[in-house]
Amino acid sequence: MPNGDLARRARMSARTNAYIDSLFNRFPDRAESRMSEIVYTDEQKQKVLQQLERFMNATGLPQSKVARFVGIQASQLSQLLNSGYSGDSDKQLKAIEQFLDRQAEAAEAPNLRKFAETGPAQIILKCCRQNHIHGTMGLVIGSSGKGKTTAFAEYARRESNVYRISGAQWVTTPRQLCLTIADRMINDRHTRGSFQDLAAELIDKISGSNALLIIDQAHQLSERCLEFLQNLWDQVNESGEMAGDEGRRKKFGIVLGGTARLRMTLENEKSNYLYEQLRGRIYGGFTAVLSRAFTMEDVKAIVANAELKYPLTPDAFTWLLREANGKHGLNGAVGNLEKAEETARLKRVPIGQNLSDRELEAVKAFTLAA
Repeated sequence: MPNGDLARRARMSARTNAYIDSLFNRFPDRAESRMSEIVYTDEQKQKVLQQLERFMNATGLPQSKVARFVGIQASQLSQLLNSGYSGDSDKQLKAIEQFLDRQAEAAEAPNLRKFAETGPAQIILKCCRQNHIHGTMGLVIGSSGKGKTTAFAEYARRESNVYRISGAQWVTTPRQLCLTIADRMINDRHTRGSFQDLAAELIDKISGSNALLIIDQAHQLSERCLEFLQNLWDQVNESGEMAGDEGRRKKFGIVLGGTARLRMTLENEKSNYLYEQLRGRIYGGFTAVLSRAFTMEDVKAIVANAELKYPLTPDAFTWLLREANGKHGLNGAVGNLEKAEETARLKRVPIGQNLSDRELEAVKAFTLAA
């Protein structure tokens, strides 16, 4: 093996060990490295597997989940850890070593995707809370990049009995939607038969559960799926006991999050008859329309949560505000901030300092202006 490969592997091993040590609240220095094609000796194999075992002990992740992250079969990982794998293990060991190196490098980078309590995020959290408390159906309408998905995830993290699914394009029929909801809300699902039986089990399980179901990207749901959600909400609330005052419905809430396309669909005159009942349910709940632009205070909250290693110049704050209110919204702004942070790291200057207009455009074009 060339000396250069040995040196890179040594640095890589040192960084992986340092990262795992940091999981146990120890923070030694870490070095950068990259992988190349290698053949593992018995000693090297043992060292990689020991690092993986320490990683699993530190994070508490089970073997099955780690195997999925690494990209190998759970049975192969189990055999490797128990010295029972008889095949050529170099490919699997390389995948493990690369996975650990990625985790170490990710730990060194600032987390720019953390939840920040911006103005729109506060509105979303309040909307979810009110529909959760009162057991109503509600809407969160906003363009892409307003932080809906992140805010939904944060509400689910803060509150118990909250379930999130996505109205992805492949969820095109009520049965598919019912299966998706059941897989998320029912831990011991038994029904594998007809759609009617599955729906009945779902209604029985969530009646009286005081749960909130959040459906992100609901603008992608079909007409029949939206009608199914209305029927589900009706059946669950009708089958449960009355909660609190006589006029208060049973506490099972649904929040639909999507773009203005969802609102237009519900309010379209051509679909007036089809969605009349659904509109009645939704507008009896709590709706949030994210129409206002991000402010400088929102940008400062995002940056404060990001724990950047390099400070931002005033011009950089202005740039981020413009990006957040631009075509690609908050996601585009955070993505550009990640690239600008990497540029600042390479230049070792504050973010935004000594960056020409051309360099800023290069950052936006997913290149590093080093």
